[in-house]
Amino acid sequence: MKDKKKKLTIFTEKEDIITIVKSNKEIKVPWFESYVAQTVKSIEEAFRFKAKRIILTGIKGDIQKGKFTLLEWPKMIQIIQEAIEHEKIKGASWETIEERRISIDFIDELIKRADGDTHIIICSCPEIFMEKVNKACGNNRNVHLTFARSGDINKLFSDKRLEKKKDRSKQKNKSKQKNKSKQKIKSKTKQKSKSKSKTKQKSKSKSKSKQKSKSGKK
Repeated sequence: MKDKKKKLTIFTEKEDIITIVKSNKEIKVPWFESYVAQTVKSIEEAFRFKAKRIILTGIKGDIQKGKFTLLEWPKMIQIIQEAIEHEKIKGASWETIEERRISIDFIDELIKRADGDTHIIICSCPEIFMEKVNKACGNNRNVHLTFARSGDINKLFSDKRLEKKKDRSKQKNKSKQKNKSKQKIKSKTKQKSKSKSKTKQKSKSKSKSKQKSKSGKK
């Protein structure tokens, strides 16, 4: 019997969107999937340009303040490794990919390595260092930047998701109000029918008592 292939668990909403715990509340990061997809596309492009060495790089942030960069890096590496294992990244081989996290102080040293068949993909960076990274990279075509920025196109996607959520909640509220009004109407009709039946029963009992009194007089 052939061994069953492992099921892919990558790019699923429940498992692979990073969840940040802040003030005892879980906050999903909706841009994570598109961020990983962008990094994967840059890996494919580097291999298309005949890269023999790809260095996936994350810029270290503050260990207390840089919660997003601390969480996104290991999660992204895990997903990329799994994607390569299942041949989901065109032209990629794990042997030619390195991963490292460096201090912003060594950015110039890193960029110097991006030459010939060596490509560098900076895929994780705290917002406070983004401008410095941009300047250091200059017009080097062997350097690819895939980290997410605040207010980028992912903001547009998240705004649309919020709008859809609001629309859904409005529709739910409308349906709830309709159901409540229907229930009120039903309860009113039931009450009316009950009162009618009671009056009918009273009238019947009165008529019976009258008939009994008449028969007693006879």
